[in-house]
Amino acid sequence: MTRPGRVLAAGLWLSLLLTGCTSAGRPATGDLVIGAVYPLTGQNGGDGKLELSGLRLAVELIDQRGGVGGRQVRIVTADAPSEAAAPAAVDSLVDRGIGVLVGTNGSTIALPATRRASERGALYLETGAVADSITARGLPGILRTVATGGTLGRKAADFAHDFVLPGLKLAPAAARTVVLFEGDTYGASVGYGAIDEAGLMGLNVVDSISYDAGHTDFTRLAAQVDADRPDLILTASYLEDALAFRHAALARHLKVRAIVGTSSAYCRQDFGDALGQDAVGLYASDKPNQDINEAALTPAARDLLHAARDRYLAEHGGSMSAEAVSGFVGGWVLLHEVAPRAASLSRDDLWKAAMAVDLPAGSEINGAGVRFAAAGQPDMGQNRRAASVIWEWLSPGHRAVVYPPAYAQAPPRILSITT
Repeated sequence: MTRPGRVLAAGLWLSLLLTGCTSAGRPATGDLVIGAVYPLTGQNGGDGKLELSGLRLAVELIDQRGGVGGRQVRIVTADAPSEAAAPAAVDSLVDRGIGVLVGTNGSTIALPATRRASERGALYLETGAVADSITARGLPGILRTVATGGTLGRKAADFAHDFVLPGLKLAPAAARTVVLFEGDTYGASVGYGAIDEAGLMGLNVVDSISYDAGHTDFTRLAAQVDADRPDLILTASYLEDALAFRHAALARHLKVRAIVGTSSAYCRQDFGDALGQDAVGLYASDKPNQDINEAALTPAARDLLHAARDRYLAEHGGSMSAEAVSGFVGGWVLLHEVAPRAASLSRDDLWKAAMAVDLPAGSEINGAGVRFAAAGQPDMGQNRRAASVIWEWLSPGHRAVVYPPAYAQAPPRILSITT
C-alpha cells in the first residue's frame, strides 16, 4: 500500500497532468499531484518541515475520506532553503507538469516563489508566510490562507489598547509606545501594521525603530529604546534577535511595562524555554496551534481537529505546532473546499472555485473562516477570515491563547514586566 502524502518517483509525475486530462484529452484517473515548496534544509528547515507535516496530514485525511473526486492525492516536494533557491524549486515542479503548488513558511522565500509560480502559470497557495506584499502585488494565481503580517501587527496594537494598558492603569493616549521591528519584508509588514493601528487607536507612539538583525549591536539598541522611556513595546523579530534584545534589555534593567511581540519569535516554545521566568508576562500576536478553544469551532471543524490531533500525535509523538496547523489548514482548504468545486484543476478554474468559497469563522481547525479577496482588490487572493490570536507566557515554559475571547484558553494576566 502506498502511504498517503509520500513523495513518488519523479518519472511518475511526468504522466500526470493537473488539468484533469491526459495529454490525449481523456479524463485523468491517476493520482492528483500537488507540489510543495518549503525550506527543508538550512536555518529554516525545521519550521518548513513542520508546515509540510501539516500539509501531509491533510492529504492523509483527504485520502482516507475518498480523495478529491475519487482521486488520491500525492505530494512531491522541492527544497527551497533560501530566497535565491526559491525560483528553481518552483521550476523543478512546474517542469514536471505540476500546476498546483503550496508553500512556503517564510516570507523572504515566499515572495520569489509566488512570483515565479505566477509567471509559470501555476496556482500557488501560501500556507504560512505573512508578509503583506505576497498578496498585495496582484499576481495571478496566488492564494493565502493565513493572516498577513499587517493583521498581526494591528491585533497587537488593539490588544495593547483594549487590555494591556488599561490593565496596567495606563491611559493608552498617554503611555509611551515604541514600535521595534526587524526591517525585512516580514518585520516591516508587522511593524507598519502596528504603527497604522496605533495611530487609529490613539496610542502615543514616541518612536519607531527598524533594525537589521544581522548587523545590530543589541546592547546599543536596548540603550536607544531605553532613552525613549517606553511603557509599551510592540515588536516584530526572529528568534535570535528577539532573545538578544530581551537579554540586553534585562541587563540594562530597561523599565518597560509590557511587550507584545509577534510570530517567528515570541510565540515559539524555544523562545519561552530559553528565557524561562524572563518570558513570563510577554505576549505574542500569531497564528494558532492545535490548542485553540474548541468552543469557537463548528462541530465539523471540532471533529476534524480531534482526528488531526490524534493522528499527528500517533505519527509524530507530539502536538501540532502553529506551523503544522497552518500547513494542515492550507492543504484542507485547497483539497476539501476549493478543488472539489472546480470545473477542472487548471489555474483559472481553481481560482474561480476559490472565489466561491464562503465559510464563516470557526469552519477550520484553527478557528478561521474562508473568504478570499477577489481579483482587483488590494489584497487579491488573501483569506480575509484567517485566524490570529494573542498568546501570553503565563509561567516558565507555558503559554496560552488569551485573546480574542472566543479563542482564549485563559484570560489575560496583565503583569508588569519591569525589572
